[in-house]
Amino acid sequence: MSNINRSSNFGATDKERPSLTTTNSAPRPLDRLIRLPTVLELTGLGKTTIYQLQKIGSFPHSISVTKFAVRWMESEVLAWIAEQSNARKANQSDISDPELPKRKCA
Repeated sequence: MSNINRSSNFGATDKERPSLTTTNSAPRPLDRLIRLPTVLELTGLGKTTIYQLQKIGSFPHSISVTKFAVRWMESEVLAWIAEQSNARKANQSDISDPELPKRKCA
């Protein structure tokens, strides 16, 4: 039986993975695919809100990586956050507060 290298990052959480960098003089993180919990943590939004914003085109769309798994491009999510911040600074509430379907109360 062959030796298996168990030091890979397979199965590690997003926080445990090392940051990848380019070979340029100023290292910068490469774009990576992030999972929903990371998207929720970065944005402070809930799962339903993420999917509603995605449906109306106000949030970056996820990428299907398998039949049952989706990921988001980290750069797109960070750009969306920066866009929201810039809209807030410019008092453009129509961009930062899109019309979402109203919740039905039971």
